[in-house]
Amino acid sequence: MPVPADHRTVRLNVHKLARFALFGFILTFIIARAFVFMIMAHTVPNFYFFLQGTHVHHLNYGIFLLAVVGGYGVFRRPVGRPAEITALVYGIAMALTFDE
Repeated sequence: MPVPADHRTVRLNVHKLARFALFGFILTFIIARAFVFMIMAHTVPNFYFFLQGTHVHHLNYGIFLLAVVGGYGVFRRPVGRPAEITALVYGIAMALTFDE
């Protein structure tokens, strides 16, 4: 039994958003790891953010971004280009969080 066209479109859109999230995740994860290795090897300056002597880890940025993206996705329910950007930022936030 063939799937109605609207279901096929929804499925393709969901897969496209998943690819955006995966791309953001992989790229951010690789960049974050590379920066950490380079900072530890002293090949680049220390880009870490310190607040009154306490290192604010990129895990915190990831958690904050997840909260913002999650709220935006739930309350605004973006479609089209905003949904693609939301998926990309979600992948970035996940990578910053999971890099720990």
